[in-house]
Formats: sequence, C-alpha cells, structure tokens
Amino acid sequence: MKNQETWDFAQIYSSKKMITYGFSMAICSLLGLLNLIPISLFYMFVSLSILLIVCILMIVEVEMELKKRFY
Repeated sequence: MKNQETWDFAQIYSSKKMITYGFSMAICSLLGLLNLIPISLFYMFVSLSILLIVCILMIVEVEMELKKRFY
C-alpha cells in the first residue's frame, strides 16, 4: 500500500465485502444443514469451488476499488 489512508480504506472495504459474502454463504450452508440439498461428494466440491471463487472475487473487487479511488 502506498500510505496509511489506502491501507485503512482497503481494510474497511474488504471487511464489508467479507461480511456480505459470508452472510450469503451462511444462508447457502443452512440449506445443506436443513437437508434441502442432498449431501454428496459432488456438492462438497461445488461448495468448495464457490468458496474459492468468492475469495478471488473479493480480492479483485477490492483491488479495482483501490485503483478507482486512489490511482
């Protein structure tokens, strides 16, 4: 990070994104917990793939917002 201001902004922005994505993923997990989605190896790989995609998406969104705001 270039300075403390960008670091602080990135921390706040990414934490808001994590809360948003975490809440939506928790709702999806409740579907599995309530047995609305059958438990199988395929669905386990799907959920892990979604988790990975969400992590990458969050990083990309934070970097794009930093470039738009500070560069």
